[in-house]
Amino acid sequence: MERDNSGVLFKNNKKTSDKHPDLTGNIIINGKKYRLSAWTKQGNSGKFYSLSVSDFTASASTYNNNDSDSWL
Repeated sequence: MERDNSGVLFKNNKKTSDKHPDLTGNIIINGKKYRLSAWTKQGNSGKFYSLSVSDFTASASTYNNNDSDSWL
């Protein structure tokens, strides 16, 4: 069951470039579903995640619609 103001991320097993996210998934905010992408980065204080949110339907052709919503 999908809940408002929550989301999920999965490891991107199809990553072939540093530009592709390390994790992909979705998030629901105020009843609207969005794509969520995350890149693992190294900073001065250690590792952190850089996030990107995009419209779920507009980016659907960029993603593989399997269980992990992997980036192609």
